[in-house]
Amino acid sequence: MSQSLVFTTGSTGFIGSHVVLQTLDAGYKVRLSVRKESQIEGLKKLFSKHINDVDFVVIPDLSISSAFDSALKDVEYVFHIASPMPGKGNDFKKEYLNPAVQGTTAVLDAAKKVSTIKRVVIVSSMLALVPLDALVTGKMNAKGTSLFHKTDLVVLTSPDGVDGTNAMLWGTLYSETPRIPAVAVDVRDVARAHVRVLDANLEGKNNEVQEFLISASEKDGWSWTNVAKFVKNEYPSFCTKLEGSFDAPPFIETPRAEEILGLRWKTMEDTIASFLDHQVELRAQL
Repeated sequence: MSQSLVFTTGSTGFIGSHVVLQTLDAGYKVRLSVRKESQIEGLKKLFSKHINDVDFVVIPDLSISSAFDSALKDVEYVFHIASPMPGKGNDFKKEYLNPAVQGTTAVLDAAKKVSTIKRVVIVSSMLALVPLDALVTGKMNAKGTSLFHKTDLVVLTSPDGVDGTNAMLWGTLYSETPRIPAVAVDVRDVARAHVRVLDANLEGKNNEVQEFLISASEKDGWSWTNVAKFVKNEYPSFCTKLEGSFDAPPFIETPRAEEILGLRWKTMEDTIASFLDHQVELRAQL
C-alpha cells in the first residue's frame, strides 16, 4: 500500500470530494488546499475514516505561486481540480478567466520547483475545445497554459458542464426535452481515473503532457431515450416528463483511458439509479 502524499485543490467540490475519498481508499495520504480555515472542519467529518492520512493547508488565492512553497513539501503527486466559478458581474475575464489561468500556471510553476513531485494531474472539460461561455473559456485557457510547461503532466478531460450537473439532470427529468446532451460520465469514474493515473505506465512518455478523455457513451446506455425509459420503469414515483425518442448522443472514443488506465465506465442505469436513490434519501430527511 502506497503512502505517497497527494496535494489536492478543489477538495470541497463535487468532483474533488470523490477524488479525495478514492485516493484515501487507495492508501495514499492527502494534503488538501482550502480557501478558508472554516472549511476544514467539514472536510474532517467527510473523511473521518482516514483522518490520520489527511492534513490541510489554507491558500486563499491559488493564483499566487509562492503560496504553494510550504504546501508542496514532500508531495509526490498533485491533483489540480479547483477552478473559480464566474461571479455575478459582467467581466468574466477578470472574475473567472484570468484567475483560472493564473491558478493553473501557479500550481505548475510551484510544482516544477519541487524535486519530489512525480506527476501533476489537471481536470478539464470536454467543452474546453469549444469556448462557449465563461466557465468553459477559463478551462480552455487554463488547459492551453498547461501545455507549455515541461513537467510530467496529465490532463483529464471530462464531459461538459461538470459543475451543477445533478441540477441539470434533475431539470431534464422534469422537462419534456433534454436540457443537456446525453454525454456523461459517473463522478466515481472521474475519481477512479485520477487514482489510476498516479502510477499509470505512460509508455515511456514521462515529461510530456498526456491527455485522457473521460466519458461513457451510448454503448453504456447513455441516450435520453434510454434514460426516459429507465426512469419510467424503475422510478415511476418521480413522474418524469421526459418521453419519446431523442437524437443519439455524440460518439466519443476513449481508447486511451480504457487501455492505459484500465477504466470501464459505469452504465447509465447505475449512474441514474445512484442519483435517484440519493434524491429519495434527501426527500426522506425533509
